Amino acid sequence: MADKLAPLIARARAEYPGIELSDDAFASYLEQVRPLAELQSLDALHAGDLLLAAGCVAKDDVALEIFEKRLVPELRAALRTVDPSASFGDEILQKLREKMLVAQGQSPPRIASYAGTGPLGGWLRVAVLREAISQRRAGWREVPVEDGLAALPHAARTPEQDVAHRQHAEVFQRALREAVSARPSRDRALLRYYYSDGVGVEELGRIYRVHASTVSRWLAQAREAILVDTRKKLAAALAQSEGQVDSLLGLTHSLEVSLNTLLRSA
Repeated sequence: MADKLAPLIARARAEYPGIELSDDAFASYLEQVRPLAELQSLDALHAGDLLLAAGCVAKDDVALEIFEKRLVPELRAALRTVDPSASFGDEILQKLREKMLVAQGQSPPRIASYAGTGPLGGWLRVAVLREAISQRRAGWREVPVEDGLAALPHAARTPEQDVAHRQHAEVFQRALREAVSARPSRDRALLRYYYSDGVGVEELGRIYRVHASTVSRWLAQAREAILVDTRKKLAAALAQSEGQVDSLLGLTHSLEVSLNTLLRSA
């Protein structure tokens, strides 16, 4: 098995010698992504891109840096064909980083599903354009600063959820404030920089001396923690189960908060 993969691994190493992922770990990744029974022509696979994807899954610093410096600029250029605004590109790229580089529960990051049959850049381009078009169809717009109240995007809510959200706006605002206040100071600072001050993940990465993808993970984890805590507090306040709260207000699929004013005093 290892002998069969050796030529592919060697090609990958030649393309990206700086990625520190052991041969055994890379071979294991390859077997999970494309079982050997399906590897009819190893020579046709994009070996270097497979190693790059495996390195991103393993959070290898060199792999993540290559992702940011080589792939992200290409994806940003592709996004300009959908919407030329920088804010739109930043929003879509942030979503892409979270989906591709951050594990969702027990599921691995989406980039782990890349099978090497085409260039990784092209594979990511399809994903980012699909996300961009979906956002445009949903009526994407920059969320304005509001009076401390996190706003749910109307396109993602049903009419019933709109009514419920108006009825419980004060309870929701209080639960959200408490959830944000409970986060560590670094999380609050990151959220304030990102939502209130408009600092992008690339600049935040320079501030914290980490990769932009690391900042993306931090932001995703902070938002998820706030969502979980807000859901629990709402369930307690409304005397309903967390599932009922999700159904009532559409939290799981439509909680995209505007934390601008709220975080200025955090």
